[in-house]
Amino acid sequence: MAKKVAFTTLGCKANWADTEAISQALASAGFEIVPFDSEADAYVVNTCTVTAIANAQSRQMLRRARSRSAGALVVAAGCYVEVDRAEVSRIRGVDAVFGSSDRAGLIEFLCEKLGGDASHSGELAGPLGPLPLGAQSRARAFLKIQDGCNRRCAYCIIPQARGRSRSLPLEDVLAACRRLSQGHREILLAGIDVGQYGRDLPARPSLSDLVSRLAGCEGMARLRISSLDPNQVDDTLIDLIANSPVLCRHVHLSIQSGSDATLARMSRGYRARDIARVTRALHARVSGIAITGDIIAGFPGEAEEEHDRTVKLIRSIPIAGLHVFPFSARSGTRAAAMPGQVSPHVKKRRASELRGLATDARRIFLKSLINEAFDVILTSRAPDADGFVTAVADNAVKIRLEPGSCAYAQMARAIVTAAVDLEVKGRWA
Repeated sequence: MAKKVAFTTLGCKANWADTEAISQALASAGFEIVPFDSEADAYVVNTCTVTAIANAQSRQMLRRARSRSAGALVVAAGCYVEVDRAEVSRIRGVDAVFGSSDRAGLIEFLCEKLGGDASHSGELAGPLGPLPLGAQSRARAFLKIQDGCNRRCAYCIIPQARGRSRSLPLEDVLAACRRLSQGHREILLAGIDVGQYGRDLPARPSLSDLVSRLAGCEGMARLRISSLDPNQVDDTLIDLIANSPVLCRHVHLSIQSGSDATLARMSRGYRARDIARVTRALHARVSGIAITGDIIAGFPGEAEEEHDRTVKLIRSIPIAGLHVFPFSARSGTRAAAMPGQVSPHVKKRRASELRGLATDARRIFLKSLINEAFDVILTSRAPDADGFVTAVADNAVKIRLEPGSCAYAQMARAIVTAAVDLEVKGRWA
């Protein structure tokens, strides 16, 4: 009987892509991959370390895995291990740790301990770790095309966890996307900073070069691009999104602030005018696009005037939604030691104000979709308690529908019929 391995993943889409690729490599070695809440011979927690809260959540999941089975192997993997291996190793019940730079070691360890066949694991490895072999566990596939980051943003620990930027060669991306397109109707191109794609490769292809090649491939699945900085969205990429039916009409921007002074302290490398220029260009040239973004509230030194500049910017640009995070000091980053730390109650108030703006903008955007038709991918394996299934449109909007007209992970046409309290309902076309 095949040994069972269970995974849980915290953090970003690059982590999800890593988990999918590693689990497929283990499946090829003879293991059965089971849900994390099932009985297993090994539990792997792919950790996140972006904030102190992420560290705590990672520790909680490792302890949960140990409580599930006294005899199973408990393995910590990923970014938390890479940044603080000693701390993770001291967590009670953890049998082994493997950083984000040693995914092959994780596969070999489990094969050695549980009797898997690791003879083909080397063939599966790409320059960014194992590559996905076929259909993934989720309705929409994740492919990591880039890893690491050359930036040194004041609040971010990830360059220490992932190293310098590395890109999957263009031809390897094409081959992987062709393979994934056989089992999926959408592929998310993931990375730590996908806008840096290609700068380390000999021919220095840009992200736009890659996307153009992918969009021209016959039978290519729908393509979704992971988060980008505003200064990484050039006219070529905007034209591709506007004119290619393969590319999703959704751009998620790392906005972070609308104050030039705050952005400078963050070492972000762009200004508020760049955010405004890109969002307005996308909105003007891509019909029906959803532009979303991230904002940090209460960064060290953020005066009330700087917060007000962020509020003013958000009110002035065509945003379809925001993720708002109160600043959380991460030890090991410059921001954690900066003067002018903002009090918790001020951070909470500012985040609440920004979330209110984001909610208002989201409502307006969703109401604009009523009576519009979209190609959607069904992401529900079964109806929910109310008898509805969920499907995702290319603009990342989730639509609740009656079941029966589309199989899981397949694509069909749906029409939006209502948008109430940020919930969208529709009917099959």
